[in-house]
Amino acid sequence: MEDLRDAEKSVSEFARLIDKLRPDESTRHTWERPDDLTGRRSSHDSQKSAKTSSLGALWRSKNLKKEWDETVEGILWNELDQSQTRVAHKFRVDQTALKEYISSPDMMELGCEFARHYYGDPVREKAYWAAEDLFFDLQAVKQGDTNAGRWVEAKVYKKHWDLADHIIRFVLLAEQYRLCSGQAKWLSWQWNFTVNVCFYLSILRCYTIRDARQRQLAGGARLETLVIVGDG
Repeated sequence: MEDLRDAEKSVSEFARLIDKLRPDESTRHTWERPDDLTGRRSSHDSQKSAKTSSLGALWRSKNLKKEWDETVEGILWNELDQSQTRVAHKFRVDQTALKEYISSPDMMELGCEFARHYYGDPVREKAYWAAEDLFFDLQAVKQGDTNAGRWVEAKVYKKHWDLADHIIRFVLLAEQYRLCSGQAKWLSWQWNFTVNVCFYLSILRCYTIRDARQRQLAGGARLETLVIVGDG
């Protein structure tokens, strides 16, 4: 009953986090494509050539890391890494354990599944409405009034599902993966209902940010291809 007494406060917090699932414009403007770093890389390389040979191995190691960081795979990994680091700080959990959890195959698949729906849906549902449904449907599952299988066992793309249904599926399966993992550090994460849901919403944002970054890079690559074809 305590959860229900705090319903309004919980729904407001859920709505705030749901609204943040889609990266805002200011976040996008902080992203740089690898091509934008070419000039700086050339300048940096000229500075490195002046260093003594005893530091050559160290520079080569750093350069390889830098080159990988500028690949699509590296950019997407770093995007996910930065996001999950912020989640670890916010909820005061072990960073290594959280990164292992978020990057596990089951969670990556689940996060990508949600992102495909989220960006593929032309209708953007109001965050507060989704938050209300999220709160009361998860409460119904918690109290045993509704079967979790309605979301967990369903096929992914149900036409009548709204945003709340997809989030509920993510929260329930993410919790299931965590509790069935056998990982002691993952099992130690225990919070009340509201904080627990906020934790999964924050994790979900890691995947939507990564997916938005991936779409931006793919869009830039397509634009470059069109320019090259046009010039030819």
